[in-house]
Amino acid sequence: MKKHNFHPVKGLFNRGFYSHTIRAGNTVYTAGQVARDTNGRLVGGDDFQAQYEKVFENMEIALKSDGASLSDVVNINYYFTSMAQHHSIGMARLHFLEDLMAKYFGTEAPPCGTLAVVKNLSRPEYLVEASAIAIVGEKQNFHPVKGLCDRRFHTHTIRAGNTVYLAGQVGREVNGRTVGDEDFRAQSDKTFENMEIALKASGASLSDVVNVEVYFTSMAQLPVVEDFMNKYFGTEAPPCASFIGAHLSRPEYLLEITAIAVVGDKQNFHPVKGLFDRGFYSHTIRAGNTVYTAGQVGRDTDGRVIGGENFRAQSDKVFENLEIALKAGGASLSDVVNVNIYFTSMAQLLVVEDFMTKYFGIEAPPCATGVVVNHLSRPEYLLEISAIAIVDD
Repeated sequence: MKKHNFHPVKGLFNRGFYSHTIRAGNTVYTAGQVARDTNGRLVGGDDFQAQYEKVFENMEIALKSDGASLSDVVNINYYFTSMAQHHSIGMARLHFLEDLMAKYFGTEAPPCGTLAVVKNLSRPEYLVEASAIAIVGEKQNFHPVKGLCDRRFHTHTIRAGNTVYLAGQVGREVNGRTVGDEDFRAQSDKTFENMEIALKASGASLSDVVNVEVYFTSMAQLPVVEDFMNKYFGTEAPPCASFIGAHLSRPEYLLEITAIAVVGDKQNFHPVKGLFDRGFYSHTIRAGNTVYTAGQVGRDTDGRVIGGENFRAQSDKVFENLEIALKAGGASLSDVVNVNIYFTSMAQLLVVEDFMTKYFGIEAPPCATGVVVNHLSRPEYLLEISAIAIVDD
C-alpha cells in the first residue's frame, strides 16, 4: 500500500518535523491541529471559541490536501487545557464543542470522539488541539447504539471494511448517569461493558481490538487498570496500549478508553525480544499492511528506567524501543504515518522536536500530536510515544 505524504500543506503553518496529513489507500491521518495561521501566529487569543473555529478550519485544509473532507472523518481526539481547574469554564467549553461538532459534522453520522483534559499543549497559549483519522469511501456509522448513552455529537462506533473505530467509553449508564461515583473498579467494569456493547454493534468483539488508549485520572488506579486489561483481554493476545494521565470531560469520570479493532486475521507480537514484557498488553500487532505499536517508554528489557531524569537519555531509549517494536511487525520508522507523543513538561518540547528530526527526518515525517499530560504510567517516565505504520506492498 503506497503512502502519500503531504508536507508542507498550503494554507497551514509548516513546522518541518511532522507532516500535517498522510494518506495510505483510503485512510487519511492528520496531525494535531491548533489555532494558528500560516505564519504560526495564534488565532483567537484567549477566546476558546475563536481558537476552536480555527482548529476546524485548519483540519479542513489538511484533509482537503489529500482528497478528504470533514464528512470522511471516522475518529477524532480532542485535547483541552485548564478544564479541571476551572470547572464552570470547562463545562462551557464542552457545551460549545458539542455545538461546534454538530455544526461541522452534523448529528446523523458524526465521527467517533475522545476528549482528554491535559496539562498543556505545545505552546501555553493553545487552548485546544484536535487530530483525526478519515476514511474516503464507504463506511458504516452505528449511531445511536442500543444500550449506550447517545450524546448526538459523536458516534460510538464506525466500521470501514474490517477496521472498527470506537469512541472513548466511560462508566455511564444508558441514561447518562455515572456508575460507581468514586468507585474506580465499578467505573472500570462499566467502561469495558460499554466497549463490548459498542464493538458488538459493528460486528466486532474485545478479541478483535488491536489498539487502546487508556486515560485515567490518578496514578493509584494503574494496578486496577492492569487487572481489568487482564480480565477482559487476557494475556495471550492483548491489544497494544498507551496509558495517559489526564482529566476527562466530566469530573466524575475516572477512566476513558478508546480503541481500534480489526475483524479478521492479524498477527500479535507478544512478547517482543528486546522489550520489557508487562503481560497485559502487546508491543506490536500487524493487521494486513498496518502495524500498531503500544506506547513506548524509556526502559530496558528488565523494566529499569534509562536515564533517570535525563530527558534526552530517556528519549533515545523511547525511539530505540519504538524501532524494536516496529521491526517485530515487519515495519521501520520510515513506515510510520502517525505518532502520539505524551510528555510531562513544556520544557521538553524542543528536545522532542530534535528527536523527531533525528529519527524521522524532515522530508517525509509522520503526522504527530504532542501534548503535555499530568503523568504517565509511572512517575519516573518522562516521555511515551505510540505509532501506526503502513508497510508498502
